[in-house]
Amino acid sequence: RCHLLGADASDWEDMACFHDIAPRILVADCGDNNVRRTSFNLYLFDEPDPNEFTDVSDYQTIRVSYSDGPQNCEAIAVDMTRRQIIMVAATASGDAAYARN
Repeated sequence: RCHLLGADASDWEDMACFHDIAPRILVADCGDNNVRRTSFNLYLFDEPDPNEFTDVSDYQTIRVSYSDGPQNCEAIAVDMTRRQIIMVAATASGDAAYARN
């Protein structure tokens, strides 16, 4: 477990672990069941020791907004081959919509 010091989240939804230069974690505060949020935050940081409870203060905040308006993002993934963040949103019909950033 870890605590992101100073991170102000509304709706934590998902996280992705990947390896860049070192093991990294991307955590998404992207949930929006009412489809009203104009933006949300992703938090990127080095993976802490999984055997300890860690306070994390050294992280990058990535502010995200969609060009076509609010979405209910339910999941994220990192494609290291393309160096892209993939966001999966639920639609009103229950289908999934994919966006690459």
